[in-house]
Order: sequence, then C-alpha cells, then structure tokens
Amino acid sequence: MSVPPIRVNDGSHNVEIEIARDYVHPFFDRGDDQSFEVVVTYSIDKDFFRFKRKMSVIITPFGPAYLVEHGDAKDRGDNLFEYELTYASIPARRTEGASVSFTQQWWKAMTSTADGNKIANPSKYFYNVDFDIEEQQFTVAGEIEYEYFTAKPAPLIRPRVYLLFGLLRYVNAPNAGISGRIVVEDSEVGIYKGGIFFRKTVYANTK
Repeated sequence: MSVPPIRVNDGSHNVEIEIARDYVHPFFDRGDDQSFEVVVTYSIDKDFFRFKRKMSVIITPFGPAYLVEHGDAKDRGDNLFEYELTYASIPARRTEGASVSFTQQWWKAMTSTADGNKIANPSKYFYNVDFDIEEQQFTVAGEIEYEYFTAKPAPLIRPRVYLLFGLLRYVNAPNAGISGRIVVEDSEVGIYKGGIFFRKTVYANTK
C-alpha cells in the first residue's frame, strides 16, 4: 500500500526528500493484520548523503517503526542520490497450531529392603540408591509461539531430568506432572530483522 509522500525540499537538496512510502503486512496470511513493514524511498544531494543508525524510529499512521535495512544509494544524475530505507514494527506475538511430538522425562529412585526387594525411595541422592530416568513419547495438539523483542531474550527451557553432583534434578517440572501447556523444545532465539530479535517456542497442550 502506498501513501502520498511527505516532501521536504529546501531548494538545494541538502535535506532528504521523501519520494514514496510503501507498506506491507508480512504476517497477514497468518492472521496478523497489525504488524507491518514500510519501505521509504528518499532523494538527496550526494554530498549530504549519510547512512542512518539502525533501529532509528519513524512514526507512521500504523504506529512506530524501526530502521532494519539501509538500501544502496543509486546515482540518479544531477548530483542526486536515491535510496530506500526499510522500517519494521515490533511484530505482535502470535501462535500457530501444530501437532507436537515430544519426550517427557521423570526420575525414579529405588532402594533395597532387608530381603533384597526393591521399594520406591523419595530420596534423590545418588549414593546407595538405584536410580533411573524414565521417558515416554507423546504426540498431542500443540502450538508454536513467536515473540519479538528489541533486546535478546532468554530462551525458555523444556522440562528435563539430569544428574548433578550426585543429585537427580528435575528442571522446569510441570506443576501437575504431565499436564497443562508445557514447553517441549528449548526456544530458538535469533534476529528477525535489524535489531529486532525473535523467540520461537514449541508448546504441547497435554491432558
């Protein structure tokens, strides 16, 4: 979508002139009609051309947008440069349904009675205890969640069992065992565009 350009011209082209402004909604086909990108085309005297700082902000009719890409300057003659700057909003958080396969872990510890039979022992200490890490595979309805930030976020960690200094530990155990909405893969964290980061997390909706 294009809107009428905002033109600023002091007669000598030492101030950039906005030629065009085109909007796109990158996640419209996924149900997000709020997030947007805008490509702004400028013209300026090449002696006054300067690269702009990444994540500089402009205000648009849809809200603020951050500079994520600086296009190459093109020589249009008459000592004029023309170039494009791409700005993006911080995309809205969204979820997409998915079928999720994952492995659920828990620990089990046993100890011996006088007659040698094994009984469950709530102790998680490694010494004098037979221990095991149990696993079970599930395939359930779930969802993939995408979140966006202006600073690098910490990943969300899936529940797991591990042995540390002779202790069996359960990290991020679901509150009610295998139930609820749980993280089943460590989050993927990276750069979406420019200085905008994303976090992608897979959840299972378990019973």
